[in-house]
Amino acid sequence: MRCRCFRAARRGFDAQTLFGTGKPPRPRQNFLTLHFCFNRNLERKIMNTRPDVPVYLPYSLGALWLWSGLQPLLAARQESLDLLAAVGFQTAFRYPVLLAASLLDVLFGLLCFSRARRRPVLWLAQAATVAGYSAIIALALPQMWLHPFAPLVKNLPIFALMVFLWRAARQEAV
Repeated sequence: MRCRCFRAARRGFDAQTLFGTGKPPRPRQNFLTLHFCFNRNLERKIMNTRPDVPVYLPYSLGALWLWSGLQPLLAARQESLDLLAAVGFQTAFRYPVLLAASLLDVLFGLLCFSRARRRPVLWLAQAATVAGYSAIIALALPQMWLHPFAPLVKNLPIFALMVFLWRAARQEAV
């Protein structure tokens, strides 16, 4: 039977012509159940291609977001306001922008520890925020490209991790 299938495939026959059933071939998901009498739950576990996400990945991003949100307000307020001035914010808008950005970072951090980490929109929003922060810094503060601690380059693996978590949450939601 196997050789006949391979020979037919080389000659360009499809499964309907080969077997004369007039029906399309069965989907791959049903193969184990139909031919080996597995139950559906076991088949789902075997056929599942969803990546297994270790819990420390979203938790580590949550800790990073919390630190990024709290540290500028608690320890480096003037330095943060100076950076906002270098970006081009007027004096009246610097503190509200700093407060809004810090609150957004803290919110993202808390959401990483909640059930919301299973929602793809959370990781998409975080990736968009990191991309936005990086674009603003890269355009307004080009000296950051040459900074010895490479703050812009470090955003690349963080962004990649957020895309990975977004894809994993999207596959889990399906």
